[in-house]
Amino acid sequence: MREALGISETEATHLLRWWVTRRPYCEAMAEPGSKRYNLDGSVADDVSETHRNDARGQLARLRGERPAKAQAQGEGGGIVPSRTASEIAAY
Repeated sequence: MREALGISETEATHLLRWWVTRRPYCEAMAEPGSKRYNLDGSVADDVSETHRNDARGQLARLRGERPAKAQAQGEGGGIVPSRTASEIAAY
């Protein structure tokens, strides 16, 4: 992807992190039965329950809430782990 766009790995990482933390993306991911799609629009796979929960946690952060898991464990929440462009693309 980054070669096609002519951007560095750092720029690709920032771009993908921005994309996957946006409200519309997270809302789509959090929906029960949500799917992943290929660039041509065909269905690629189901969204895993783990990734669906990650999206729900991000939506909670966007609303200024602590995710339920962090509340139960008494953690601060709100921190999204850093991922490389290739890890985010596989996500």
